[in-house]
Amino acid sequence: MKSALFALALSIPLALTLTPPAAEAGVTVRVFFGQPFYATRLGPDYVYRPGLGWHRRGAAIRDKLSCGEARNLARQRGYNIVSTRECNGATYTFRAKYKGQSRLIYVNARTGGVWRG
Repeated sequence: MKSALFALALSIPLALTLTPPAAEAGVTVRVFFGQPFYATRLGPDYVYRPGLGWHRRGAAIRDKLSCGEARNLARQRGYNIVSTRECNGATYTFRAKYKGQSRLIYVNARTGGVWRG
């Protein structure tokens, strides 16, 4: 019993000397998992929508473009004879002609961005 108390008495000052000093910088760290959430509003007319983030009140939010809308965006960029290869997922794939050459093009289903493959 005496040896256990002696060991405890020796370990307390040793533990106090090995403890790192407390941070004095005043920094707050928050960890979030999943959809980003920003506590700061972007403006007085913004509202937070779970899964979508901060958006203006009354703004129409669409999930994805339809396949026909994506095909029309490709046609507006100068591609013709646009045929659908795949309209699933985040990127739609089309086969099209541009200045007589066959091209593979992609359309981002959310933003409508068009690029050549």
